[in-house]
Amino acid sequence: MRKKFLGITSSFIITIIVVLMLATVSLTASNVSFQIVPDPYIDIVLSKGPTSTNVTNFKNDMINALRKQGINTDRVNISAVESTYISSNDAGASVIFNTWEKYPKISGSNFEANWTLSGDEIYTKANVHWTGFLNKQAVNDSDYTIEFDVMNGDSDPLGFTFRMKEIGSNEYSFYGVELDNMHGTLTLGKITSWIPSASDDTHGGPIYHSKISASDGNYNDYATSGNSGVLNHCQGTRLIYSNYGFQKNTWYNVKIEAYGNNIKIYINDNLIIDYTDTNSPLLSGGYGPYTASNPNGHFKNVEINTQNTKKFTEVLREPEWRDGAIKVLIAVEDTQNEELTQKNTLGELLTRLLNENIYFTTWGTNNNKSQFESLIHSNNGNGTFINNTNYNNSITQTAIYIKSLIDKIEQKDNYIILNDRVNINMSPPEAAKNTADSTYPYGKWKINHDYNYFENHIGQFAQTGRYINDFITEFDKTGKYNITYADSQITPSEVYVHRRPTAILKSTKNGNNITLVSNSSDLDSYSKGTNGIAEEEWKYKKTTDNNWTVGKLTTMDTTSDYVVQLRVKDFQGVWSYPASVYATNRSDALPIASFAITNSEMTRYQALDVIDTSYDPYGGTITSWTWELYKGASKVYSGTTVPAQSYYNTIGQYTLKLTVRNNRGLTSETYSRMFEIIEDNIPPGVTIEPLECDWRQSVDVKLEFYDDGGSGFKHYKYAITNSQATPSSWSNNIASVNGTITINTDGIQYLHIIAEDNAGNISEDRVAGPYHIDKTAPSISVNPKASDWARETQVQVSITDGGAGFKHYKYAITDNKNLPTTWSENIAKANDTITINTETEKYLHIIAEDNVGNITSDNVTGPYLIDRTNPTIQVIGDLQTIVVDELTLDLEANDVPSGVATFKMDGEVIFNGNHTFNKNGKHRLEAVDKAGNTYSTEFEITNIYYECDAGLEHPIYSSTYDSCPICEAYKGLKVTDAADIYNSEKQGVKYENPRNAEIVEYYDGIKENPENVKEYEYELKVVYEGNEYKTGVWGKYTITPKIITIEDIIATNKVYNGNTTVVISGGRLIGVCEGDNLYFELPLTGEAESKNVGQWKVSIAEIKLIGEDSPNYILKHPEYGDIMVEITSRPLRIINLSGKNRIYNKETTVEIIGGEFDNLVEGDDVVATIPKTGEAESPDTGTWRVAIEEIILSGKDVGNYTFTQPEYGEIMVTISKETGILVIGCESKKYDRELIEPYVVEKNTTSEVTYKYYKAGTDEEIERPYDIGKYDVVGYAETDGNYTEVESNKVTFEIKKPDPPSISIESRVVKVNEKTVTIEEQPAPIQYGDIVTIQIRIKNNGLGSGYAKEVTSTIANGMEYIEDNEINKANGWKLDGKKVTTSKYSYETDINNELYPKRYEYEENEDYSDIKNTITNEDKKEKSNDETLLEKEISNNKGKRKVEEGGEAETGKTEEKEEEKPELNTGVQKLQLVLKVAKNDKTHDKLLSQIVVEQQDKRGDTVEYTKEDEETSKNRVEMQYTYTDLQIEKRITQIITTDKTSNTIKKYDLYQEPGNIVKLDLPSKNIGNTKLDIIYEIKVTNIGDYNAEIDQIIDLLPNGANFSKEGNEGWYVGENGHIIYDNFQEYLRPNEEKVVKLKLIYDLDEGGMAQIENDAYVLATKDIDEKIITDEGNIKIEETNNYARSELIVSIITGETILIYVTVILGGMLIIVVGISLIKKYIL
Repeated sequence: MRKKFLGITSSFIITIIVVLMLATVSLTASNVSFQIVPDPYIDIVLSKGPTSTNVTNFKNDMINALRKQGINTDRVNISAVESTYISSNDAGASVIFNTWEKYPKISGSNFEANWTLSGDEIYTKANVHWTGFLNKQAVNDSDYTIEFDVMNGDSDPLGFTFRMKEIGSNEYSFYGVELDNMHGTLTLGKITSWIPSASDDTHGGPIYHSKISASDGNYNDYATSGNSGVLNHCQGTRLIYSNYGFQKNTWYNVKIEAYGNNIKIYINDNLIIDYTDTNSPLLSGGYGPYTASNPNGHFKNVEINTQNTKKFTEVLREPEWRDGAIKVLIAVEDTQNEELTQKNTLGELLTRLLNENIYFTTWGTNNNKSQFESLIHSNNGNGTFINNTNYNNSITQTAIYIKSLIDKIEQKDNYIILNDRVNINMSPPEAAKNTADSTYPYGKWKINHDYNYFENHIGQFAQTGRYINDFITEFDKTGKYNITYADSQITPSEVYVHRRPTAILKSTKNGNNITLVSNSSDLDSYSKGTNGIAEEEWKYKKTTDNNWTVGKLTTMDTTSDYVVQLRVKDFQGVWSYPASVYATNRSDALPIASFAITNSEMTRYQALDVIDTSYDPYGGTITSWTWELYKGASKVYSGTTVPAQSYYNTIGQYTLKLTVRNNRGLTSETYSRMFEIIEDNIPPGVTIEPLECDWRQSVDVKLEFYDDGGSGFKHYKYAITNSQATPSSWSNNIASVNGTITINTDGIQYLHIIAEDNAGNISEDRVAGPYHIDKTAPSISVNPKASDWARETQVQVSITDGGAGFKHYKYAITDNKNLPTTWSENIAKANDTITINTETEKYLHIIAEDNVGNITSDNVTGPYLIDRTNPTIQVIGDLQTIVVDELTLDLEANDVPSGVATFKMDGEVIFNGNHTFNKNGKHRLEAVDKAGNTYSTEFEITNIYYECDAGLEHPIYSSTYDSCPICEAYKGLKVTDAADIYNSEKQGVKYENPRNAEIVEYYDGIKENPENVKEYEYELKVVYEGNEYKTGVWGKYTITPKIITIEDIIATNKVYNGNTTVVISGGRLIGVCEGDNLYFELPLTGEAESKNVGQWKVSIAEIKLIGEDSPNYILKHPEYGDIMVEITSRPLRIINLSGKNRIYNKETTVEIIGGEFDNLVEGDDVVATIPKTGEAESPDTGTWRVAIEEIILSGKDVGNYTFTQPEYGEIMVTISKETGILVIGCESKKYDRELIEPYVVEKNTTSEVTYKYYKAGTDEEIERPYDIGKYDVVGYAETDGNYTEVESNKVTFEIKKPDPPSISIESRVVKVNEKTVTIEEQPAPIQYGDIVTIQIRIKNNGLGSGYAKEVTSTIANGMEYIEDNEINKANGWKLDGKKVTTSKYSYETDINNELYPKRYEYEENEDYSDIKNTITNEDKKEKSNDETLLEKEISNNKGKRKVEEGGEAETGKTEEKEEEKPELNTGVQKLQLVLKVAKNDKTHDKLLSQIVVEQQDKRGDTVEYTKEDEETSKNRVEMQYTYTDLQIEKRITQIITTDKTSNTIKKYDLYQEPGNIVKLDLPSKNIGNTKLDIIYEIKVTNIGDYNAEIDQIIDLLPNGANFSKEGNEGWYVGENGHIIYDNFQEYLRPNEEKVVKLKLIYDLDEGGMAQIENDAYVLATKDIDEKIITDEGNIKIEETNNYARSELIVSIITGETILIYVTVILGGMLIIVVGISLIKKYIL
């Protein structure tokens, strides 16, 4: 029994626990909600200009600061410092010696230091000029640490350069750290320009000699002391040096830290130099060791740690932002940004900020605050300026600003912008996942996606309409999402996903007028408004203005630059990001390269969608585009169009770059964007309509498949089940991209779909449904079916339907059960209440119908009995006369006809008769009869009263109250404080009044509160219903005086005057009540504790209070020391000083005379010592200011004065005036289009020299000449103040004719259609319809520069010129009969078309394979026509030197013959001509085009060719005409008959000749049950002379024939029902053939007769017949050898025979039939 009890108890407890747990975790839709919270990507890019801030740890510091702000750093991407480390192994002695460039590149013993490599050291062995090594691979590096070991075995210096660049040909800029044994110094210098020259005979180099000789601290051209040596062409600054005792032959470790404009230098880990360069610092460049006049300098163990950060402009022109991210650009700069001071770049950079929606954050200083704040303001206020005085503060402020950007994101509760990152915050959190239970086995969430809610949908949510276990984490399709939890609406119940509108503006300029057009759109509502745009917002500003002007810009100032921006708003109220352009009237403005990539992440199957938004701010046109594609650091494409997909179809990161050129020949800055190619891992999707249906007999479900991954839809399969569970069996795969599935099975059904794409991605089970089918009528339930007597009867009607659902019902109420003739209207309530309330016996009739038309029979219930008469009530007694303590009343209730059932008062049952009451109040009486009719009424007693016993003369009160209402009103009243301090206001006792009664106060018998100091008698009374009554509360009340203080008494500061008396003023009473009449009397003077300069205490006499309110106050006097005075020093000057005037002597020293005190106190002890001489500001003649050394003061009273030295300019001196020399020269030259350059040989004046030019031997003055002729020149110099004006000697010179050019041409086919043709593939094979591009290379083999005046090309027979081709237009070709000409590169077209001659060769011992490749493969590279190889190769390649005309190269060898070197062509121009192949016959010919060029010299004069050069002016292009011609043949090789009744199979092997008819005779028995398997052989032969790529063989399925994949490998059914074979793996070469088999099935009918005609044709893109059909349309495919037919006739015979009748017999029969018809028609 005990065990049983314990078992029951345990079960009970467990049951209780389970119930409690279920009650705890149960969730309903009413308490489930979610919130959409912005969670954007945050992209932070750091840029750095000149700054002393070390940003090495920026990334980690910023991440930590963002976390402190509560920001999800998983969404944050920071591009900051990129670090590289070059170890001592990577930068070892051998690496430096063999791979770093040695400079300067000057031959001769002065620069041959005999650098030597030995083990891990490099060292010098010769005492020569400055030489060193430069790592040019680091030319763009900015911040780095360099560490190396150095040993000096000589007295002369050595060191290390850094941030070194070759800024010109053999011209360098750099910082240098120099170790000098001789002078014991460590020097840091900056060289802004050094051009080493073979004429220099000074060994030491820039830093060494400037240190010991430059008095001004600058590196200028100068001669050393005694003029023993000259260092030419060097400018720079000695920044700082430090004394350091370097020892010979001792190794030192040197470390250089260069970060921004701060440089630190360590010797043996000790910091020696710490310098910040604030004057145009060098910010990037290479590095390397050097020696200067040192034959014994050693270096080893070089290590470099580089940290590079992008510049501000690089970030804008090379963006790496993620789609939808908050983009924050942080620029760290201490100085003004130079590019923002230039109109060109300011307009460009501002538009890039606006268009990318970048938040520009600057860490700056007071130097650039105004500049950057102006830029931020122009950037629509997007950004912030942070004063970078403290790195940690800048990090923190930046994080706070980024947090504010997130907080400002507007997020409507149920609207999401597509691709915006959001978080779904679920409440409660556990509702987000694992919601499945026994009621909802698949989960409680259900999301219905209306993908057509917005226009231009992008697909359907894959789980729409089905129950799911977990709530989704993102909404990645546009449309409306209806969301339920456990089949109930939640908050929000709907989510709308739409796209942000796109603002696109186009500008057109005409002079100062500008036209702006919006091409903006919003795909969600494209048909509404203007392409979906509800509102536009235009603004513009001058680039120099801070504020925007609202509206469209229409007219521009001639001298101003403008920025225009446009925002648009869609019909969902969302604004686009701004689009902006830059506009100017300056013709030198560069074009702007700009483009957008629609999707920065694509699969390898998808093509780039590039939107080119490049433009010319001047209003010109963009004439050329150069696109470059990089995969990582490797260039994979360069061309004039966006690269094709074949260039980026492998996985990885790519960078696309664009440079554009306008019609004025100006080239833009390069702009780039990144994108990533990923694998296609996206399965195909499907849209399903409808997703579900209510009950019906059947439903057609339409399917449409799509594949976002780009590989393409392959096939799908489906299943129909009665649940969401994944099916076990499926249909066969279906390859159609559209389909319809019919569901007609009774019950609740679900459709399951799985799709696969060509990349092998398989979708999850896509479930749609439920789909409902029903045919059963509704069921009616009525309650009650009858009723006893009642006032009315509510009949509950419940109608159910297990299928399509209840539709409506109608009813009638009658006196009997007979079928009514009148009914109610149809009522659509399944559960309803019908009220029967007429006082007769009634019956209820109901008929119901469901949603598919099923109707019930008449449903009758009753009878229902009704009584609707109410009872009556009476109250008898006196309710007016006042009585004491109690009152008696008679109460009566009556009812007819059913009688009273109950009688109640205030809810209690009573009976008729007298009732006694002893308190006022309201009472309710209620009577109910036996039929349920009710009547009620109320009465009130107000005439029972009580007496008060408090003894305070209070009147009697109503019994409504429990006690005296007056006593209750002030109950708890008591005084808590009866004393106050005076405050000029009326005061009184403080008391507690818990009942908030109205209390009046009496003081000394007067009903008024007192104010002044005194003791008073008080009494408190209560006011009740307008009358005062006693409370019994009284006593004494006191007000005491207030203590106040005085402040702000001032002892007036004074300038030292020798006494202690000071003036007293001011004073302010503290604590005086407002409005009181109170004043004070203050002494006029006080005494300071000292007369001397300083801060001193002041004493004063007593202060008195006066005024009528003074009795209410007591004043506290100031303490000694509260009043202070400051005695300041007295200004003192010496006046009437001057320099003693003298005559000019080339010196600046002058004698000082005069001088006396101004403002000295009489009797004070002060003495002045004045210098005897000073320095005039110039030794030249004139009146000059004089500077003197400081005047020294002495004496015991000096401390009481401030002495001001004489200002520069107070002391003046006059130096009273001496003849000039000017000798000039001017060399003759050959014409080069450059103005003549005379020069000064000798002059002693400092004035600028001007020149006048004359025709030689005449007085006819001319402009400065540059053209051919003889001329005279004379120089003039004005007086410079110390010398008279002077005229020079006359010099005669001549400008001669230029050297003639020798322009040659080479030409070949470079492209056929889109295929590049190499040199080895000439003559290029071409076919009918091909587009052929011919390239003509123009070179100059002569001595002088020149031009290609006109190039003429004949048009080969069989070719035609394409006039509207863009390349032909760009190359300026003009058609003239059978030839075309162009003057694109003539002197008249553009003077910059100049072709330079061959004048350069290679030095020995150098590898120039890169240059050779440039020459031999230059047709593979794009070069600008105005950028000659002379300019490009000299700047980019080493080892070339100029050979003077008629001379030989200096090789340093005289005995051996110089090996012949390949010449470098210094000028190449290219033309392209595009022709179309019109020849379409089937012959094999060569087509020839002849090309010839005319030439001009540098001056534009036509130059005839010499006999030797004439052949080079001509060239011809050969092209080999070919054609592709496919022939198809079709024959029957086997027929298999199957008697389906007996399953008898017979085979017939045969060989049908092409064109013949096969006849098959079969017995009549079971002919209707015979199946034919017809085996065809299809042969395709290439009878042309060029490889053929077969696209398809298409077989036209005959009527009655069937196709099966079994036995037909490679064949499939196409969309139009034809049979297709396209399984071709390689080309079909000439005379090769391809044979395929095809089996068709044909079922014979009872007649047995059949004529089966089977046609087939072959398709090949290159086939000449197909191209003629496509291009000309004058023949049909049936007329070509691309078409073949096989014919079979089946008939009935008694035996079984196969007869083959040739076409000739049938043709003869046809002729006879036609002949008979003609005879009948025309003869008979």
